[in-house]
Amino acid sequence: MNSPSLLQALTPELASSLKRRTQSTLTHIITQNSITQYFNQAPLLSSLRSSLANSPETLNQSEIFINLFYEDVSPSTYAAYEPFISRFFATPCKASDVSDLLAPGLPELLGYTSGTSGGRVKHFLKYKQGRPQMPRPPSQAAVTICNINTLRYSQIIEIIVGEGGNDQATEGLVKKVPVCLASSMGIRRQLGIDIDGDEALMGQRGIPFFQCLHF
Repeated sequence: MNSPSLLQALTPELASSLKRRTQSTLTHIITQNSITQYFNQAPLLSSLRSSLANSPETLNQSEIFINLFYEDVSPSTYAAYEPFISRFFATPCKASDVSDLLAPGLPELLGYTSGTSGGRVKHFLKYKQGRPQMPRPPSQAAVTICNINTLRYSQIIEIIVGEGGNDQATEGLVKKVPVCLASSMGIRRQLGIDIDGDEALMGQRGIPFFQCLHF
């Protein structure tokens, strides 16, 4: 049986469908994030904000809006996001400063890079999404796979309401956000291990579990 020939170009119907889907997806993402502090404060988006202020109706016209986004927003680097992400490391970390920062709500974790390129660790925010996890395809060979993971976090950031001063009546803990590898939080979620339960679990799991948490 001959293999089907490769598709060299999209048919007009497929090209039109892809364009509509791309425009719809991008419009949804941008519109959803238009409430964020980054969207409303970042210098990189100042031209886009001005264009939308002059023609707010373009938000309801996907093709025009996407073309406007391409014209007004240039490619960005980490430097454009670093001043916003650094707010999480302020003391105290106030909810008003970090809520709806790069996406609606508060992040699930602050991840970080290995620092192998340039020797400088970069932090990024990971927000919880409702996308289902795709199942892994079954292995075609009988092999044993050893996955090495860590549950370690480098610090816990406590996000509070209030000024963080001596008046405890005006304060309140909103959320604890770990600074860790994204894979660490994924493993914790699968095992049902909350960051507040580490001390209680250490005695139950023994030395290997203790090591995976702290080394």
